[in-house]
Amino acid sequence: MNKSPYIVVYADAVQSSADAAQTQRRRSADAAQTQRRRDAAQTQRRRSADAAHTQRRRSADAAQTQRRRSAHAAQTQQHFTAFTSVEEVKSMS
Repeated sequence: MNKSPYIVVYADAVQSSADAAQTQRRRSADAAQTQRRRDAAQTQRRRSADAAHTQRRRSADAAQTQRRRSAHAAQTQQHFTAFTSVEEVKSMS
C-alpha cells in the first residue's frame, strides 16, 4: 500500500517543524546558559573590585590612625619635655 504524496509531504512538514522547534529550544537554552555565565563573571569581577576597594580603604584608614597616634605621641613627648624643663628651672631657683 502506497502512501499518498500529500501525507508524505505533510509528515515531512510536521517533522521539519518539530526539528525547528527543537533547534529553537536548544538555542534559547544555550543563550540562557551563556547569559548566566556572563552574569556570574560580572558578579565575580564586581566582588573582586569591591574587595580590593575595601582593602585599600582599610589600609588607608590604618595608615591614618598610625599617623594620628605618632603625632599624638610626639605632642605628648613635647609637653612632657616642656614640663620637665619648667620643673628643672623651678628647682634651680
